[in-house]
Amino acid sequence: MDNTYSTPKVQDFHIEGVQHIAAYDAYSAMLEGEVLLLDVRESHEKQKGLFGDQENIIYHPMSRIMATISKIPKDQPLVVCCVDGVRSAKVANLLRIQEFPSVANLDGGLDAWQAAGMPVVGGQSSHECYSCGCGCGG
Repeated sequence: MDNTYSTPKVQDFHIEGVQHIAAYDAYSAMLEGEVLLLDVRESHEKQKGLFGDQENIIYHPMSRIMATISKIPKDQPLVVCCVDGVRSAKVANLLRIQEFPSVANLDGGLDAWQAAGMPVVGGQSSHECYSCGCGCGG
C-alpha cells in the first residue's frame, strides 16, 4: 500500500507501529481496487454517513471485531476507518498483531474524509463543498 506514513498528520492519537493514510490517498486506492476499506463504526454511528458507495467497503463494528476477524480477508490491503481515527488505529494495531500483512489507519477517520471532500452517502455532513474536492468547507 503506497502513501502510508508512521505518524498521523490529522489525529492526535497514535499507536507505535500503526501506519496511517490520508483520506485522499485512501479514496484513490479504493477507486483503483487496491485496498479494502474496513469500517469499524458501530451501527448507530452510520447516521453520520457512509464512506461513499463503493463495493470494496466492508463493515465489522469494533465491538464485535474478535467475533468477525476470521471473515476479514488477509489477502487484500486494508484501510481501517471509524469516526475520528482513534478506534480504527486500535483495530489496525490488532490486525497487525494478528499478522494481517498490509493494514493502515484512515488518519482522522470519517471527519477527515468529509473535510477533504471525499464522497459520503447519506448522513449529516459539516462539509458542503463536494464538487471541487478541495476541502474548503463550502
